[in-house]
Amino acid sequence: MKKIASILTILLFLTNANAQELRNFRFGLVFSNAIMFPASDNVDLKSKPSYGFDYGLSIDYFFTDNYAISSGIYMDHPIYARSGTLENNFSFSAASDSAFALAKGINSSTIGNNEKITSMNLNVPVSFKLKTNEIGYFKYFGDVGILNSFRIQSRYSLKGTDIQKIRFGKENAEFNAINYHTKTYNFSLKIGGGIEWTISDNTALLVGLYFYNGFIDYIEDNDAKATYIRKLSLRTGILF
Repeated sequence: MKKIASILTILLFLTNANAQELRNFRFGLVFSNAIMFPASDNVDLKSKPSYGFDYGLSIDYFFTDNYAISSGIYMDHPIYARSGTLENNFSFSAASDSAFALAKGINSSTIGNNEKITSMNLNVPVSFKLKTNEIGYFKYFGDVGILNSFRIQSRYSLKGTDIQKIRFGKENAEFNAINYHTKTYNFSLKIGGGIEWTISDNTALLVGLYFYNGFIDYIEDNDAKATYIRKLSLRTGILF
C-alpha cells in the first residue's frame, strides 16, 4: 500500500510539474500580409514592390511573465518581380541565336520585360519577445530575432513570352536554358512589435507590424550581383 501511495505521489508531482511547464507556453494561429521590397546590387535591374503572405502556428515560451523566446512554423508565399537587362539569365548570348528563344518568344524587345518569381517557403523564426503587463484590455510587445526561410518550391515567369511558371530545379528544356535559380536557404533579421487585445482569460487577438531584412543573396544568376529580399508585414492572429 505504501508503494502504491509513493507511486501516486510521484505521478501527481510529475503531472503538476508538466502542467506548470505547459502554462509557460502560448500558441497562436497567425496570418500575415506583406509588401516585398527587393534590392539588387545590379544597377541595370529595377526591382518592384510586390505582395506576399504567410500563415501558420506561433509558439511563445515565457520564462518570466514579460519575457519569452518566440518561434513557430509558417508557410510563406512571396512574389519577387523585377525588370531590366536580363540577358545573363539565359545560356545563350543573343536571343536570335537560340531555337529555344524563338520558340518561347524571347527577343530583343521581350528579354527586358518584367520577370516574376513565385515561391513557397517554410519559415522558422527564433526571436526574443518583450511584453508589458496588461493596460486596460491591451498588452504591448516588441519582438527581435532572426528568420530562417527554406525554399520548398519556386517558379519563374517572363512577361510577353511563353516562359510561364517554370519550376526551378526541374530538369527540362526550359530549366536547362535558364542560368538562374533561387537559394534554398535565406536568413533575415526580424524586428517588430504590436498589441494583444485580451478577449477572455486565455484568449487574445494579435496585431503586429514586422520588418524583415534579408542577408543572403536570394537569386543566383550570371550577373555576379547580390539580390536581397526585404519586406514589411502586417500580422494578425489569435492566441490561446
